[in-house]
Amino acid sequence: MGGSRSTPLHVHSFLTDPASASRETVTASLALTGFSMHHTLCCMQYAVREAGDALELLKPRETLEQQAYEAMRQALRDKFAPAERITASEVARQLGVSRMPVVQAFQRLIAEGFLTMEPHKGVRVADPTPAAVRERYLTLIALENLCATESLRVAADELARDMRRQLEASSGTDSESDQAFHEVLWRRSGLPEVAAHLAVLWERGTYYRVLLFQDSRYYERRAAEHEAMVAAAESGDRDQLVEALTKHRMGGLERVLEVIARQHGRP
Repeated sequence: MGGSRSTPLHVHSFLTDPASASRETVTASLALTGFSMHHTLCCMQYAVREAGDALELLKPRETLEQQAYEAMRQALRDKFAPAERITASEVARQLGVSRMPVVQAFQRLIAEGFLTMEPHKGVRVADPTPAAVRERYLTLIALENLCATESLRVAADELARDMRRQLEASSGTDSESDQAFHEVLWRRSGLPEVAAHLAVLWERGTYYRVLLFQDSRYYERRAAEHEAMVAAAESGDRDQLVEALTKHRMGGLERVLEVIARQHGRP
């Protein structure tokens, strides 16, 4: 007899919702409509693939705001100079997005201290004064010394082991490996809020650390200071570790202030 066969409603439901019927039910239903086992399996595979595609669409996508934020963070590291004026419109044009997600990213960066906004002057890259940099380093010292105390109290062996491993794995020539070394101390302290504060303080000094790492003499000095910190952790001596940390940070402060002075034309 001519004409096309119609697919029973429960079979059609299976194709749009694979969980609506058992495999046996669908196989029998398809067989009644003239489908072979091969066709049955093809239909089942199609339904599973379609379900997978639907799940893929439900996965969270990175927002345009987050993309703009990450792009700006990278640009602040290697493109923009302190006090340089930037506009949301120009950044949006370069990123190929609308202005709104860039404005939202700017708001985050202002709140985190990477950008500043002044009436009638617009948005500029943060240009911290020597006094502000000194305050940041003193805060770093206080919080890291707290981490040192807690780390030795709750996980002394793990701290020494992880610091040694990170030091040996470090290239010694980039800011990322430097941060990874210090993060061992933050993480082993078991103080997540303190670690979060330290991460923000660290990021605010990214621009100047990039400049520091352009000087090869900094590598040797930093490596020696890190070795002293590891030796103190391995001995379990809190006072020795705090002393090594403080010396390391105060040395970093001195070198950053030298970079700021050169940028502003001071000897």
